[in-house]
Amino acid sequence: MMSLIADFLMVIVVSASILYAINKKPENKAIATDDDDDVEKEEESEFISEWISVIKERIEYENRLSREEYEKLGDNKIDWFRLSANPNAILLLKERIEYENGLTEEEYENLGKNKIDWGELSANPNAIELLYNNYNKIHWIQLSGNPNGILLLKERLEYENRLSKEEYENLGKNKICGVYLSDNENAIELLKAYPEKIDWEQLSNNENSIDLFKERVIYENELTEEEYEKLGDNKINWLSMCECYYNYSCDIIRERFKYEISLNIEKQLSLDEERYIRWDILSNTENMNVIELLEERLEYENRLTEEEYIDYYNDSSCVCLLSLVCNENATKLIKNKNIIELLTNNPHKIVWHRCYKDICITDNFIELLNKLFEKNPDEIRWTSISSYHLNENPNIIMLLKKRLKYENSLSKEEYDKLKYKINRNALYIVQDFVFDGLCNDKHNQIDTNMINWCDVANDIGVNITNISKTRYIELERVLINFIINEYEEELDALSYIHDNYSFYKDNKEHKDYLKNIGRIPMSFNLINYRNILIKYEKKLSKEKYRNIECILDIFRNTHKFNKLKERIEYEKGLSEEEYKRLHNKISWYSLSENPNVIELLKENPDKIDWGCLLRNPNPEAFELLKQNPDKIVWGSLEKNKQCIELMKSYREKINWKELSK
Repeated sequence: MMSLIADFLMVIVVSASILYAINKKPENKAIATDDDDDVEKEEESEFISEWISVIKERIEYENRLSREEYEKLGDNKIDWFRLSANPNAILLLKERIEYENGLTEEEYENLGKNKIDWGELSANPNAIELLYNNYNKIHWIQLSGNPNGILLLKERLEYENRLSKEEYENLGKNKICGVYLSDNENAIELLKAYPEKIDWEQLSNNENSIDLFKERVIYENELTEEEYEKLGDNKINWLSMCECYYNYSCDIIRERFKYEISLNIEKQLSLDEERYIRWDILSNTENMNVIELLEERLEYENRLTEEEYIDYYNDSSCVCLLSLVCNENATKLIKNKNIIELLTNNPHKIVWHRCYKDICITDNFIELLNKLFEKNPDEIRWTSISSYHLNENPNIIMLLKKRLKYENSLSKEEYDKLKYKINRNALYIVQDFVFDGLCNDKHNQIDTNMINWCDVANDIGVNITNISKTRYIELERVLINFIINEYEEELDALSYIHDNYSFYKDNKEHKDYLKNIGRIPMSFNLINYRNILIKYEKKLSKEKYRNIECILDIFRNTHKFNKLKERIEYEKGLSEEEYKRLHNKISWYSLSENPNVIELLKENPDKIDWGCLLRNPNPEAFELLKQNPDKIVWGSLEKNKQCIELMKSYREKINWKELSK
């Protein structure tokens, strides 16, 4: 009992260090509060105020220069083109307009590019009052897309509508633009009043346009093929429509669906990508009405002959069954249509490339993989399943280990004949595989140059360097005692198994070994730790469960961090020519944003992406910026206190063209 109490106290002692070390991933973040929002708004307001002060001071300085002195500034001066588009610069722009309006025509021309750009200003959503007061300078093409310019646009449309054809043509390009207007989310009522201005291709991107589409869908469906083609590009873009499906009425898509299935297969296949419903996109829907429509579509697809389905099928023209399986909102549909059974028996219908970045690992997906593994393991695309995105999921790891064992039982000839093989490069950076299979891999084909090092850089989720060696050993002791005292009956599952014999003869020997060394052997399988931890979750307090889970995260990320360091040293040893030839190399863009690898950035300042470093929340990243003011990317400043300090402290280093953004 005393031992358990001591262990629990040790967990509490180290928990602060652990939690500080854990990366603040979105899924682990605390729920944002109103106070957090207020602080963020206050910082943003303070930043804008300081930015205006800095820019104003620079404008006054530039205005005092002679033309010759001004030209000597080169590109490092206020960029009025960019500033005219900046919604935070309205007070500065108002003063500038008053200044320019007081100039003679010759003085105004002498300004060159050093003046308001009225095209950019017309698109600036906060500049409406300035535009009203300078009506004759408005660029109506750009204003057509301005969401706050509706009253001005209404007046202009009424004016243009009263003109004769000749008078209208004399306006040249300075008139309302239907393409921009159709993309304007606040212009729907204007488009209803002036339907001749609608560009249906562009309107398909406008999420507020549902009412306009109801009649248009029916109209286009009733056209002959020849009449439809005469519309040119001015017709509904169904690719864009489906990408915005969550805001559209299901009835609109259903109308098009009725039309499409009225065509024969040949005509359906002849439709351009933007002219048919994108069922692959809709398969990811959260909209229950669209899910019902997917069920109707599946019924249609099931009526096709095998030959018709094969002719018809491509990634986008059919419902993506794998996406459905991974759609948590489609569970009822999956059961009703026996989709898991269908895919198990027809693995050719699985679009495996969907297993990469956009997949959601649901219970249905795991069930499908398990059934495929039992019935058709060679039909699983193991390259996809072992990708970086999936290979740390405990359920998938168990399958990968079984498959790895199977592949290692094959002769080289048998192995080479496999349709799909495990991507060993992707597993190389996963600690569990290095210590549980890959080191003794019969078909070891690891090529570190083929590893996606960009993903590895993004995946470092714990700041390992914040933990001292002493603290690391303390954490190991906590984990070991936790395992010994609470999971004694399962110790054997945690050790490295080789040739079907346990590393230890019995649990007592295992237990004594752990107590004596007080360290985690290299052979330990951390995935099994996690699985057992999940199994006993209900028996632990939430705090203790979370702290132990954090310790596991530290150990797992230590392995990735060390592999990343090895890769950096390897790349640094290459010649310039060899480095250029590398297909996969360290992504310093990703590393520069990652708060958990700040030590690597300190060690390699010549590799830092300084624009990305501005987005790095680690306080030490700000210190790096202060030490290298010449490297600051002024156009990428974040609206926070640190960047305010940079503006105040390094005025002489500012790139004024960039800061004008």
